[in-house]
Amino acid sequence: PNSGPDYIKQSGMSWPHLNDIDDQTKAIFGPGVPVTWFVDEAGEVVEQKIGAYQSKKDLFTQVEKAFGVKL
Repeated sequence: PNSGPDYIKQSGMSWPHLNDIDDQTKAIFGPGVPVTWFVDEAGEVVEQKIGAYQSKKDLFTQVEKAFGVKL
């Protein structure tokens, strides 16, 4: 099976990704599913997406919603 980083490379994803290689966040956020957290400049979570994005458009739409910007 492919690892997360391998999948990212194969899919051509160019935006930043974090990889919890030593499972430190598993105790806080739980295992398994892809989760994207949108964090503002004050460090507050303003939006989250559970599950994988199917397209760049979907990602951009959620960024626009979370931060009130137009990309």
